[in-house]
Amino acid sequence: MSLNPVTASQEIFARYCNYIQTTFGLNDDDLNRQIAQALQEPGRFARGPILEVTPPFKLGCTILDLINGGVLTSHLHNLRAQSLPLDRPLYLHQEEAISRICKDARNAVVATGTGSGKTECFMIPILHHLFAELGSGTLTPGVRALLLYPMNALANDQMKRLRQVLANHPQITFGIYTGETKERDSDAYAKYRRMFEKDPLPNELISRRQMKETPPHILLTNYAMLEYLMLRPEDHVFFQGPHAGRWKFIVLDEAHTYAGAKGIEMSMLLARLKNAIGARPGELRCILTSASLGRGREDAEAVARFASALFQEEFAESDVITAARVEHGGNLDAPWGRPSPSLYRELLGWLNDAAKDISQLKDILQDAGIPAHKAQEFLATAFHNENLALYQLLKGDLGVREIMRSVEQGPVDVVDLAYDLFGSTPEAVENMTALVDLCNRARLRSEDNPLLPARYHFFVKALEGAFVALADQPKVYLERMNKVSIQGQMYRTFELGACSRCRGLYLIGEVREAESGFHYLEPVRNRYDPESVSGMAYFALSGREPEGSENEDDVLEGLGLDAPRFDRYRLCVHCGGIGLENGDAVCSCSTPKTVAVTKVVAKGREVHKCGLCGAVSPAASVVRRFFLSEDAVAAVLATSLFQQLPGWVIEESKHEAEEYNLFQLADDAAVSLEEKRVKQLLVFSDSRQNAAYFAPYLSSTYRDLVAKNFLVQTLEAHRDECLAHRWSLADFSRRIVRRLQSTELGEESYETMSQEVWRWIMREFAVDTGLSSLENMGLLAFVPDFERVPRSEVLFNLKFVRDAGFSQEEAEILFIFLLDQFRLNRAVEYPEAVSPIDEFFAPQNQQGGFWRQKPPGLDRQPKGYSLKGWLPADGSFSNTRLDYLMRLLAVGGVQASPEDGRELLRLLFEAITDPRSPLAKYVKTEEARGAGRI
Repeated sequence: MSLNPVTASQEIFARYCNYIQTTFGLNDDDLNRQIAQALQEPGRFARGPILEVTPPFKLGCTILDLINGGVLTSHLHNLRAQSLPLDRPLYLHQEEAISRICKDARNAVVATGTGSGKTECFMIPILHHLFAELGSGTLTPGVRALLLYPMNALANDQMKRLRQVLANHPQITFGIYTGETKERDSDAYAKYRRMFEKDPLPNELISRRQMKETPPHILLTNYAMLEYLMLRPEDHVFFQGPHAGRWKFIVLDEAHTYAGAKGIEMSMLLARLKNAIGARPGELRCILTSASLGRGREDAEAVARFASALFQEEFAESDVITAARVEHGGNLDAPWGRPSPSLYRELLGWLNDAAKDISQLKDILQDAGIPAHKAQEFLATAFHNENLALYQLLKGDLGVREIMRSVEQGPVDVVDLAYDLFGSTPEAVENMTALVDLCNRARLRSEDNPLLPARYHFFVKALEGAFVALADQPKVYLERMNKVSIQGQMYRTFELGACSRCRGLYLIGEVREAESGFHYLEPVRNRYDPESVSGMAYFALSGREPEGSENEDDVLEGLGLDAPRFDRYRLCVHCGGIGLENGDAVCSCSTPKTVAVTKVVAKGREVHKCGLCGAVSPAASVVRRFFLSEDAVAAVLATSLFQQLPGWVIEESKHEAEEYNLFQLADDAAVSLEEKRVKQLLVFSDSRQNAAYFAPYLSSTYRDLVAKNFLVQTLEAHRDECLAHRWSLADFSRRIVRRLQSTELGEESYETMSQEVWRWIMREFAVDTGLSSLENMGLLAFVPDFERVPRSEVLFNLKFVRDAGFSQEEAEILFIFLLDQFRLNRAVEYPEAVSPIDEFFAPQNQQGGFWRQKPPGLDRQPKGYSLKGWLPADGSFSNTRLDYLMRLLAVGGVQASPEDGRELLRLLFEAITDPRSPLAKYVKTEEARGAGRI
């Protein structure tokens, strides 16, 4: 199975659009439709898939040739490393770099692309020097080469290469000295075993003590640690003393990162280093590597100047090594013709089929019109070397030549190329992607580049805000605009935002005073400028004062805000003039048209109370601007791409008899193989902090998706049973565990799976996860089951309930709402296997609960609790329960004052918690330390 780039791109972009629309949905269907249409405009927010074919690097001679030519020491004949074979051709730029450093004794800047083998450009000269010393008997302890990396991750990656190259050469030592390196041997050994599950090589120095006692020949570190080593007298062993007089190489990897002030600091540090080791100008070989330094030969002079300034050593333009690539089609044979387009799909299918029927293959080749001699050659080779067979067949295919001609000038659109090659047929794209896939597999030798080194690109553009023109039919734009003309009239556009709860509309900007004295609502100049952001104002498109919200007194007090006042304004839709709704003109327009807006209180850039629905969000702004979190978007795109990847099957041995150990019965123990389908995804980031954060973030969000998927799939599979038998949470948990046991995730013990499933359920049941919760998405609901509560009808026929005008049916609905308040405020007892303070539920990992009324003077919550007052703390405030009750009374035509409502709410609390209540056995009360009875 292969990746279809067109289908994959469509699915990725569909997920992206769906994420935007669900995240920024508005309470206006027409505006939502406009946003959906704008997202789908061709080429506006997505481009691709695009095919790029990068020719391979030109090849040069082998290491063996350089030894025989006298460039490298003859002692390198003894190098035994599978990862660096002596007879494998080097790239031409590797050969040039090695000759420049070893033969001409020059410094070098290796400015070649990603994957160009920059490591070999400095590693082979270092090995040349070390093997020469080894052969002459002068290889004593002490640093010969210092490899400096901007990040520990890059240094650790280089250590893997060194282990491979030097595994058979224990005389040459190496080590990494960073903040992660342990001082004591025992600590370092324990860490190494924990990370790699094997012992270190005898020539890998793993502790600081080892490296101070006998400094390694190759030392890896970073800028900060090098400065640290030079400051501490006990670390001067690397730079001074009996082991410090043989420094030869300083290698600076990712040299492009040392620009500006950082470059000046590095230059000063290198000068101090050379002074510390007593190196005179020209004595050291200074090497810089970078995949993005300069633009090739045209920038060689500037790159040489940069290197000279950094090292304060001589670098000539000729010391800058750049890569040379093979011309497109340079490795093709004389064409034998063009097969039927269906060949590529059918041949790819045959290769992916485990059966591999030879008669079927003969039919495929014959039906496609393959010449007899090429078909015979393919049949003779395919069963022992598929890649070679493909190479021999396709290097004479005219279709391959046409692809190479098409991409000579640069990347091309996949669909356009497919139609050019195979016509505008439904199968064209599938035929072309199959051909590209086959060419990517085709190789003359396993270590060679593919016949067509192709890759696909797909570009997705981020949202940079939404803007609205308030015409008679409002129009949304997904790019910054100041004014637009609609039906012959000019309208000012305003940045659009929305409440994350009610999805009501907000206008966002800065209010500035003009020379005329009028004030205007204008877009924020720079979303990244703290001054611009701090001056943002939020205006709700509203016609009424918002209602009270859940424990508003507690929440706002914690935010350091008073109970907010919402001022009414008038806004001119043509010029953006704005002023208080007091009858005065807001602008100088001859025919102004104004709309009513409500200014809401903001703290910095955040609004904590919605001016439309009254919802309060203490942790973050309740109003969302149309900007996406880069982590969230990257997670959506990465997850979608990962799901599209076909993966491949590998055979994994369950037992490898490498050496005798206690748990191995015999060196010749049988090795069993098991097949495993694997996928791999590599994600890059411009920021090392973002890169470090993204992996656990993606893992967390993906696990959340898997959990939600299991919950929904279980409900869908047992929908009728769930409704008929009125499943409890325990019923739900058992069914999910049973479903888990039939998957790869079911390898854990029953207890472990049960505990994890209960976490999933309780997060949906009692923890507010916002719009992403399954309940808010309408995929499940939780309802109290009064049929299982003895005498529950007593609740619905209480005198004060009937006196308030509620019928029995209405009273049941009221009690369902009230009991749900316990659930939504986490005032529930968690299952035995799950703790409410588990980090899994963070940041809402506290035990919820209710006071009858919050104790006066209580400034903070008891540790581990999140408590609310059933009744508002003060007569001037409301809360969700009182607000709902007052609305019900009003709808029923009952005239009730707020005091009447609070008294009714108190009686309802007593009806739930009184020991004589049918619900009493479900209610737990306790004394919270320093917080009273809950």
